[in-house]
Amino acid sequence: MAFGRLGSVGAGFGRLGARGHHAGGSVGGAALLAAETDGFAVDFTYPVDAQRVALKAAGAVTSYGLDSFLTNSSASPKLVYDVSGNLVWSPHNMYLQSDTPATRTVTTVIGQQYTVTVAGTGSLTGSSGAAGVATSASPLTYTATGTSSIFTLAGSLTRVQMNRGAVATAYLATTAAARNGLAIDYDPTTHAAKGLLTEPLATNLLLNNATLSTQSATVTAVAHTLSFWGTGTVTLTGVSTAGPLTGTGVNNRVSLTFTPTAGSLTLTVTGTVTNAQLEAGSVATSLINTFGATVSRLKDTYNVTPASINYSATAGSWWAEIDANVVIANARVIGYSAGYGMYTQNATTFTLYDVTVTLNKTVTSTLGSNKVAGAFASADRAVTAAGLAPATSAVAGINLGSPGALIGFGYDPSGAAGILGYIRKVYYLPRRMSNAELTAATV
Repeated sequence: MAFGRLGSVGAGFGRLGARGHHAGGSVGGAALLAAETDGFAVDFTYPVDAQRVALKAAGAVTSYGLDSFLTNSSASPKLVYDVSGNLVWSPHNMYLQSDTPATRTVTTVIGQQYTVTVAGTGSLTGSSGAAGVATSASPLTYTATGTSSIFTLAGSLTRVQMNRGAVATAYLATTAAARNGLAIDYDPTTHAAKGLLTEPLATNLLLNNATLSTQSATVTAVAHTLSFWGTGTVTLTGVSTAGPLTGTGVNNRVSLTFTPTAGSLTLTVTGTVTNAQLEAGSVATSLINTFGATVSRLKDTYNVTPASINYSATAGSWWAEIDANVVIANARVIGYSAGYGMYTQNATTFTLYDVTVTLNKTVTSTLGSNKVAGAFASADRAVTAAGLAPATSAVAGINLGSPGALIGFGYDPSGAAGILGYIRKVYYLPRRMSNAELTAATV
């Protein structure tokens, strides 16, 4: 079938960072489509951002950077490791209408560090919760002293970037709302790319966590995980006496998972304990900075629109390589805002679901790396993982052909849970892959 049946590749995109058309395409996302005439693919582990996304039509590939093609509608940026092993903020910009700068007030957190970078011949002068001046030759890094920071424009600026931390993140243009980019995480020791980090909502229950002091926190009777960097020790008393948890080095994160009874948990600190986190759940998620109050990081919401990938209502296939840290029931790998998609039902069952049928494939696997694929056509569905023969269904109806307004990666735009872990690579083809292809693709 013709890939362009829903519209030409360039129509309505307005994408920044496109690499242009080329017939081959053997790197980044394009390498996942090498044998295809049409398709959409992302290699989140590829080192060159401008080639991570590929859109292919009639054999011609156009490549994009992640944040010029996908969107993140979450209101929370994340702390992740970069390729050098440094803990950094994922790309985000808090300054509204950043390409048409004006005097603005930005909501800030007392004690949080921010960096303001500008371009043009003018300046921004901070007041209220901010202090200092940003010019094109000299970015402003400051620690907020109030819950709002006022920046007064002088001269003629052409661009403003404001983000958390002492280093400017990659520029993201904003309009009427702040903007968050995608969070690519790396192994802090090997520096290998792990992929797109996807996590559900989490709350750090500790206060002033950068250098932890003895304190108490109210917890519920569910699994909790305590984590920190450093060489000190945290001893638990009150509603749990698990541990203690002792650090192994300033660059090492240690963790302890335990289930308290509901009530007040006291954490007694000795030695150096930095970047501490106490959260509900069985694994330590990405670091959440706190100051005088607990802080919640919202779930990740990475999206594309069906039209942007020329989604076919007639037939299609999804393939993904994921690395899950923990089982979350019915966690979406690919989720549709219409309420269905492809997901992990538990540690060993992968599911292709729409409102007509739920199709399950059970595999022998453990947490960690898995390749999963599903395909659909009229009265013809299949799903598999781990190189096994697919589970199939011939139930009539092809609701997967109507995904709704958004397609989510690692979550479901309709509200269902997402995975806690990584999406390493993913592709979509506007055709029903054969059962043999599905098996071969998931080995």
